Amino acid sequence: MSKETKETKESKEKETEEENEYISSLSPLEKKTLEIAQSHLESSFNLQKSIGFMKWKEVQNALIK
Repeated sequence: MSKETKETKESKEKETEEENEYISSLSPLEKKTLEIAQSHLESSFNLQKSIGFMKWKEVQNALIK
């Protein structure tokens, strides 16, 4: 496996882990809202670019520092 492929795979695994952590932190109402957004927007929905995810990630990064 090339170095670039390995780094891409590790990056995607980290993204998936972060997404799972974010979803786990949501309230039942927020989870329902997420489901609705995903179903209505389908392939144009990107969790990583959602306002809620970006704010959550900022907080997580601040806690690490």
